[in-house]
Amino acid sequence: MFCVECRRRSVDSENKKIICTFCGKKIDKYTQANDTFKHIDCLLLKDQVFRHYLINHKITLDRFVCIYIWQLIPNILLHFSNVSISKMQIEELEVNLYFGNVLFQVTSQAFYTLLLYTLLGSVPFFKLLYSIHFSSFYNLFKIVFAVWEYKEIQFYAILEILNCCSNVCALKCFDEDHLKICSTVLISKIASYGILVYIFNR
Repeated sequence: MFCVECRRRSVDSENKKIICTFCGKKIDKYTQANDTFKHIDCLLLKDQVFRHYLINHKITLDRFVCIYIWQLIPNILLHFSNVSISKMQIEELEVNLYFGNVLFQVTSQAFYTLLLYTLLGSVPFFKLLYSIHFSSFYNLFKIVFAVWEYKEIQFYAILEILNCCSNVCALKCFDEDHLKICSTVLISKIASYGILVYIFNR
C-alpha cells in the first residue's frame, strides 16, 4: 500500500486507515470514499485519485479489457453518427469507412503507447498501457457529441487536450520527472497522430 499523498510505501500495507509516517496524512483517503466522489476527482485531475486507482489497485486482465472496450465505444458511436444509413442497408463504402475508422483509432492508440514506452522507459509496459487507457476517460464525452451531432473541430481538440492532461496525471504515479512526462506525452500524441494521418491518406 502506497500513500496517495507522497507516493511512499506504507509500513503496514494491510491497514488502509493508518496515517503516513512521512507526510502525516491518511494513507489512502479514497478507500472508503463514494464512487461519485472519486469520479469527480478524476475529472478534476487530482493526482491522489490516480494513485489510488493505478498504484493501490491490482491491475487485472479483465479490468484492462473492460476499460479498453469502453474506450472504443465512443469512437464507434461517433462514426455511426456521421455515416448515413438508409433503409437499414449499409453500402460497401460505408462498411470500409467504418472499419477504417476503428482501425485508425486502434492503431493510433497503439502508436501513442509504443512511443510513450520507448521515450519513458521507466514504466513497465502493461502498467503504462493500462494507465493510458484508464486515464483517457474524457473520450466518453464523444458519446454526447455523437448524440447531439457536434462536428466542430474545437470540441475534439479540447477533449484531446484534457486526455493528454489526464495521461500526464496517470504517468506521474510512476515517474517524478513531471517535465519529462509532459513533453513525452505531447510529442507522442502529435507524432502518432501525424504518422497515421500520413499513412492512411497515402
